[in-house]
Formats: sequence, structure tokens, C-alpha cells
Amino acid sequence: MRSCQGDYVLILNPDTFLTDNSLERMADFLDQNPDVGVLGPKNLYQDGTAHVSSHRHWGLLHVLMWRVAPYRFTRGLYNWLSSYKYQDVLYVSGACLLIRREIFEQIGGYDPEYFLTTEDVCDLCIRARQTGCRVVFLPNVEVFHFTGRSGDQAPYIVVWQAYRGTVYHFLKHKGLAQAIAVLLILLVSSATKSLIAVVLGVAKEKYRGVARIYASVFWNLLVRNPIRVKGWRYNASTSPSNAA
Repeated sequence: MRSCQGDYVLILNPDTFLTDNSLERMADFLDQNPDVGVLGPKNLYQDGTAHVSSHRHWGLLHVLMWRVAPYRFTRGLYNWLSSYKYQDVLYVSGACLLIRREIFEQIGGYDPEYFLTTEDVCDLCIRARQTGCRVVFLPNVEVFHFTGRSGDQAPYIVVWQAYRGTVYHFLKHKGLAQAIAVLLILLVSSATKSLIAVVLGVAKEKYRGVARIYASVFWNLLVRNPIRVKGWRYNASTSPSNAA
């Protein structure tokens, strides 16, 4: 990304496909709207159905919904409740977004503390907004996003990094008190899911692997979470937005 020389930087997941002229239309929109720093298109499933492509808020309720409640239920609910109209948002989908290179460089790019979690793009957009630009959801441009590939291939890494990234995000943006609340929620969630999987694993072997995953996540939340890690301190002088 540091080698990019164009006016804009395109972030595109390997399971996301651009439709005809979609990139051109996104670039044209930024050309015509200099106050917009980041934009994201509407994400579609393979059958053409729209799915959640942006968020206006990200707080404790979202942790309960996206990290504790069953994933299929939450995604279906958010797909149904999402407003697919042109609007300013907190952040757009990380599967496909276009950001002005000067802003990307000004904020220091992605924070490398995040990995395989939705909070990485949330953090990117929050820091972009702090430069005074807008973050916009652009519904008249559509891309196809085939979700769930990473979770199928590396389930433990995805779950652990999602939980860890959520704690880190709240510590960075919401403060210690909310970070501790999130940590407690995720500890209870991982322990409960592991116990349920143990019971189900008596009848079906596939649940035994799930039990091991959430047991490992629970242990790592105790000993490797961002609040506890030895020597870890977050302040403005070490934030990615000031690293550049």
C-alpha cells in the first residue's frame, strides 16, 4: 500500500468481485466530491441480494449482536434492517472501499494491531473522519461479496482475532471501562459456547472441534488480551494516526 502512487487506494477482499464500471463510478464520485475521503459500495450475495455494507454506530450492543448472538441470526437481522440509501456512516464494509491516498498516508494506513476483524476498517474510517473528511455509503454502485471464506479455512484464527480485535478497539476508542466490559462479555460468551459445544459433541464429533476453539479463545482472552499484555500502553503518541 505504501507503493501506491494514484489519487485513491482501493481495498478489495479476495472474495469480492467488482461489477462493470463500479470502480470507475466510485473514482468519479470522489473526483466530484472533494469533502468525501472514504466511500464504500453496496455489497451483494451471489444471488444479487444485498447484505449489510456499512454501520452508523459500533458500541456494546453491536458486540452482543456480532460476537455473542448466533452469526447467521445477526447477519440476517442486519441485512433486513440496514438502510441501503446514500448516507454518511461511521464506516463502510472492508470488503471493498476506496480511500483518498493522501488521507490514507496522513493517518498511517491500517493499524496492524487488528487482523481479520471488522474493527480494522471501523478504526480506519474513524481516523479518516478525524481529518475532517466524510465517510459515505454509495448504494448505486454494487459489488459481489462472497462471505465466510476465512471462517471456513481458519476458524480458530478468525474467532480469536475477532474477539481480541474487539477488546483492542474498545480500549483504543472507548476507554478502559468499556474495554473491561467487552472483555467480560466475551469471556462469558466463549466459555458458554465451549460448554454447549462439549454437550453437543457427545453426539456429533464436529462440535468437539468447536469446543476446543472456544476453550482456546477463552484462555487466550485471559492471558493475551490487549488490556493485560505486559508493557502494552496506548496513547496518542503511539497511535497509527500520528505515526506518519
